[in-house]
Amino acid sequence: MTWVLRPCEVAGSPARQPRWGAVAGSPARQPRWGAVAGSAGRQPHQGAGGETASRVFCVGAGTVKTMGRASPADFVVAEALVSRLHCRLTASDGELVVEDLQSTNGTFVNDRRVDRSLLVTGDRLRLGRAEFEVATVEE
Repeated sequence: MTWVLRPCEVAGSPARQPRWGAVAGSPARQPRWGAVAGSAGRQPHQGAGGETASRVFCVGAGTVKTMGRASPADFVVAEALVSRLHCRLTASDGELVVEDLQSTNGTFVNDRRVDRSLLVTGDRLRLGRAEFEVATVEE
């Protein structure tokens, strides 16, 4: 099973979408796309002009990924209210767990601040103003 985090409208402002950062050190800050679920590559997301990309973050079974504002996060979300290393996602045995990494502004699941939480399909994970809907896909 692969877990996916799909971008939602930005919390508190439907007109503004999150900006997806590129990997630090990439030439001209162009996105360098990592491989899909379970790969060692990062998955930075940035559409032309900074709009929301149609891609999703994928977390394969048995993997641990981090989300944050900058490298070395596996999934980079370039938002001012997101910490450099904001949270950790752990996928195992059909479960996805999010753990806050002592972020300044907190990690929220369904608008409730959490230190650690089990995620299920349909949950909304929020880091700063970037919000994601949790879903699964069968491999």
